[in-house]
Amino acid sequence: MEENKKQKGFTLVEIIVGLSIVSIGVLGVFSMVSRFSDYSKVIKDSFVASYLAQEGVEIVKNIRDSNKLKNDEVNYPWNLGLTQCSNGCEGSYDSNGLSTFDGDGRNLYLSDNGYKYNDGIETYYRRRITIGAGENDDEMVVRVDVYWEDKSITLISNVYNNGLWNQ
Repeated sequence: MEENKKQKGFTLVEIIVGLSIVSIGVLGVFSMVSRFSDYSKVIKDSFVASYLAQEGVEIVKNIRDSNKLKNDEVNYPWNLGLTQCSNGCEGSYDSNGLSTFDGDGRNLYLSDNGYKYNDGIETYYRRRITIGAGENDDEMVVRVDVYWEDKSITLISNVYNNGLWNQ
């Protein structure tokens, strides 16, 4: 019998070690994919919420600009329809004004024409627009809070009565 025979095949220990290494690698990849998926959702939601907050400020500016355009016909105050929002309002581009923010607010719906409060696919985003007085009569402080799931984002912007196309 020859003592220095070449071993053919793998031993059971080598197979177990090899499978363990491959398993750890595969589990690591699946863990990274799962985390990436979770982070992608958080980033997407934050991105949408930031645009909804900016849209809230733009809705206020749109009402201000409409008031200034009507001022040529009748003596409209530049902030007409905006001063009642010290406790919060809701607004979207498909309406002519702002409505009271009640309770936790209403969910926004996503339609072909953007986000609004009716028609379309219901989302979990809610938007609260709060308008306060600024440092003088020609300034308002607009705060827009967007809520979703257990998160929120806030945008604060000053809106001025200093010309139709400024600010």
